[in-house]
Amino acid sequence: MPVEDLMVVDTSPYIRPLATLIEDYETFGLVILDNHRARIYVVSSGRIEEKDKLARDIMKKHKKGGMSQARFQRLRVGAIEHFLKEVADEMVKLFSKDNVVKIVIVGPGNAKILLKDYLPNELKNEILDVIDVDFDEADGFLISRAEEAVMKDEKETVSKNVIRLKEEILKHGLAVYGLKETIDAVKKGHLELLLVSKGYKQRGWICEKCQLVDSDITDKCPNCSGKVSQVDVIEEIIEFAERTGTKIEFVDDNPILQELGGVGGLLRFKI
Repeated sequence: MPVEDLMVVDTSPYIRPLATLIEDYETFGLVILDNHRARIYVVSSGRIEEKDKLARDIMKKHKKGGMSQARFQRLRVGAIEHFLKEVADEMVKLFSKDNVVKIVIVGPGNAKILLKDYLPNELKNEILDVIDVDFDEADGFLISRAEEAVMKDEKETVSKNVIRLKEEILKHGLAVYGLKETIDAVKKGHLELLLVSKGYKQRGWICEKCQLVDSDITDKCPNCSGKVSQVDVIEEIIEFAERTGTKIEFVDDNPILQELGGVGGLLRFKI
């Protein structure tokens, strides 16, 4: 994926472009199937990787003089059910391994609908879209269409999280906002989710000795009198979030978050 040309002089690696890319392009699973064929893909950061192909010779015709039509139909339905269970088992195995967080299922007919019945709830709840398309025509345009569905869902999720942030603030609940409060919470590992306005930068400093960060201008740390380095404070917040396992979401032009100072977070627990 393209990343803008940028030169940064800093005391540590500048990770915001990478963090933004990872957040924008969540890893998702794509399953294309009909009654007897399936392809399972994992799409990560715009790159698609085929993980598995499954196919079964499932009976399609019933010749005269053979078994009864009813028995033939029962056997065929049983074969399709067995095949769909196999596809579901492969999805569980592959998607848990690749940390897939969203799923798009595609194909003709009812197979894609029936597949849901064989999935555990944790995968069933991650299904974003079910698209009706011919199996052999799916490859040409499907990746971009699936990505559109995933990115649309991500934008809706981000908007909901910003609203949740405001609601938690109003009831003095599980939320912080503003530079100082957010820095303190993310450094201590208290944040479950960090919300940052895209493109937001704030000049400040960091003390490499005690890791104190602030947006003021100073020559030495007020805490330990150590030497400070000039930094982008927002970048430091993002780095703290990465170190403490905090999920990061970058928010496009949201007036609510901008009114709250451009940065805030949802807490793991009440502090």
